[in-house]
Amino acid sequence: MKVCILLAYYERPNMVRFALKSLRDQPYKNWELVFVDDSSKLEGEPVVREMLPDDLDKVRFYNTNDPNKKANESMFAKYWNEGLLAGDADIALMLCDDDALYLDHLTNLVKWYEENPDKQYSYGHVIPFNPFETKSLAGMKDNTNWWLNKTGDINPVCQVDASQVSWRTCLFREDGIRFPFPKTKNLDEALYKQLVEFCGPCPFNGLIVQYKAIHNEQLGTRNDHYNTRDIPHRPT
Repeated sequence: MKVCILLAYYERPNMVRFALKSLRDQPYKNWELVFVDDSSKLEGEPVVREMLPDDLDKVRFYNTNDPNKKANESMFAKYWNEGLLAGDADIALMLCDDDALYLDHLTNLVKWYEENPDKQYSYGHVIPFNPFETKSLAGMKDNTNWWLNKTGDINPVCQVDASQVSWRTCLFREDGIRFPFPKTKNLDEALYKQLVEFCGPCPFNGLIVQYKAIHNEQLGTRNDHYNTRDIPHRPT
């Protein structure tokens, strides 16, 4: 089974290294990356090329710097749909540029879907970390964050972080599920509403799925301000 990672990037060339390194270090190598740069001045593609030099054939690059884009319109939905449908992955998940995949997450995720052929999507737990204070994910304690520590079937809308949920790509190819475009906010919520209506409640897969950034500079505040301060160091 192949896994598609939909990675959202904006102005964080150092911080995104956590995500890229965590992907590069996965023991499971049957993956593809859809990398969407949201019109950054500090472009992300050079960082991807530096971090994943041996895997560039697995990467599709998109940039939302589209001359046809309307003011305040996000192109993430368009390119995530296009990028996902252009590949041949079996499972997809979202990842933000301030987060990272957990250790051998892809191995465990594929195993879960193989052992649960009737399940169309699922969610897992996260380990919180502060990227401003962390230079390496090696040795991080496996303490999951209590407010994201659910274990039963749930309606994932507003219940979990975007990167906690994965789904079978046949839902996009065969059943018409899509990230709504030109919607600009809460794309994960919009996707989950479709998934729960089509598939029912989202089951817990029993996995730790990612290192979740918990810090004061996260994207999206109560004022919807796009704050993207990068870390001053390069993760190791």
